Amino acid sequence: MRRRVATLLAASLLAVAPAARAQPDPRARQAAAVREFEAGERQFAAGRYDAAADRFKAAYDLFPDPVYLFNVGVAYEQQGRWALAIEYYDRFLAEAPDSAAASDVRRRRDAAQVSREADQATVVVTSTPPGAAAVVNAPSGEARCTTPCEVRVDPGATTVSLRLGSATTRLARTLGPRERWEAAGELATATLGPVAGVEAPVAPSNTASWVAWGGAGLALATAGVFGAMAYGDHRDLREIERLDAPTADDARRHAALREEVAAASLVADVALAVGVAGAVAGWLLWQGPSEAGEPTSGLTVGPTGVGWRW
Repeated sequence: MRRRVATLLAASLLAVAPAARAQPDPRARQAAAVREFEAGERQFAAGRYDAAADRFKAAYDLFPDPVYLFNVGVAYEQQGRWALAIEYYDRFLAEAPDSAAASDVRRRRDAAQVSREADQATVVVTSTPPGAAAVVNAPSGEARCTTPCEVRVDPGATTVSLRLGSATTRLARTLGPRERWEAAGELATATLGPVAGVEAPVAPSNTASWVAWGGAGLALATAGVFGAMAYGDHRDLREIERLDAPTADDARRHAALREEVAAASLVADVALAVGVAGAVAGWLLWQGPSEAGEPTSGLTVGPTGVGWRW
């Protein structure tokens, strides 16, 4: 036993060793991150700020130094993409709140917020008739209001969805910095409503019937399975009873089969009763009122004879 445990332990160590050697060296990851950062600096110097931001992000993924997040924010700030610049400045401050550069990052973050608010576009949402529920989706997120209303959003692709009753409409536009958009939607059909004192007909729901019939089908299938099991055990039981000189083993098997037949028969009988009850319940539920308030099925007697309406 000791030799076997020692062999298993040695095999486990041999299996783990290659995996341990396969782990990347932290120094190698840091060196790769520095190379990504230097490539980002070159892109930044060339004015390719999107590419620079991607390189700085790759450096952070390799070695999560918060300084890389700061540089991503600066790259977005150079493009006037204030929301993204603020996002990465906030991430830097969350990871390095006591850094020597934290005060400078806060200053740049506050300045970016001022510039963002100054560059925001204005969406004036109106509808005919007024009082529609409006949803404005823009790069700055989602805003909800009731027409007429005014929403400030970050520049970029913007959509306005309007709903009043059953009527809907959707408007879309790409907004530039400080642009003003008069988003007016026509919802004329929304003024149509139900006539006073008249209720719309409601079609009957047959869901309960189908559920009852589904349960009945499952119960009947169970009854069939356990009935077949009881029949097979009963047949084996009769074969033992026909033996001229049954042994002790035959007697024990005879007793076991009697118990199995009784148990399977009980389950089959209960399942059969449940199946029949479910089928009847489904049929009764199907008799709900129709759109005209009459039964959907039933016995009919008329001058042409007797029939069953379904």
